[in-house]
Amino acid sequence: MVAIKWSVAYCSGAQFILFVDDDYYISIKNLLKYVRNPLNSWPMIDSNAIDMESNTRFDGRLYTGYLFPKSPPLRHKTSKWFVSLEEYPYSLYPPYITAGAFVLSNTSLIDMYFGSLYTKHFRFDDIYVGILAKKLSIIPRHNPNFYFWSLSYSASAFEDVIASHGFGDPKNLLIAWNQQKSLGFA
Repeated sequence: MVAIKWSVAYCSGAQFILFVDDDYYISIKNLLKYVRNPLNSWPMIDSNAIDMESNTRFDGRLYTGYLFPKSPPLRHKTSKWFVSLEEYPYSLYPPYITAGAFVLSNTSLIDMYFGSLYTKHFRFDDIYVGILAKKLSIIPRHNPNFYFWSLSYSASAFEDVIASHGFGDPKNLLIAWNQQKSLGFA
């Protein structure tokens, strides 16, 4: 939420804001291609009609990346992701985009910032943003070119990639980015 607050304060003129962890490969070229026309750049995946519904009533509020349409809280006390019934009393989280790399339109950013002022915080940032989206009727959009896991790198496999996790070694990230740039994909 600090990043969202900072973006509202210092990036208020931006149309879109990319939030990304430092161990992600990002293709700005593919990202720009996507945000120019988010409904038609790549086919959307029907995640139990979430995306099909959003295609018919897109209101300009974009919240996109790798979508988890249905996931239950972990109730095993030994898990580092354990969530008690007191903390979250529902059997499923709302649909949410994984926090490693996601994009918000300016309208979504502002709505989420002000919505967060009236919404109890939750310790998992991606799920909290999903809770905000649900509360604000912002439909999360899955984009198959965001990878929250490590996609094995090869020059051809990254042609359409917008974001890929798993570049813990900055040298490997630089090699991949330079190669993709020379091929015209970054």
